[in-house]
Amino acid sequence: MEIKNLFTAGGVVMVPLLVFSVVAIALIIERVWFWVKIIRRQKSVIREVLSLYRQGVDVC
Repeated sequence: MEIKNLFTAGGVVMVPLLVFSVVAIALIIERVWFWVKIIRRQKSVIREVLSLYRQGVDVC
């Protein structure tokens, strides 16, 4: 079936389903991007904390 036929067969209900599906996919992509950034930032923070710890507690 073509997409146009699916929308015609589904009627009015198909429009909100399409809109909410696009919004859901956008939110999933945004959340994945957010967590990737957090993980990268966390790795650099851990490296910095460990280097400060190796230098000694007096520096802190």
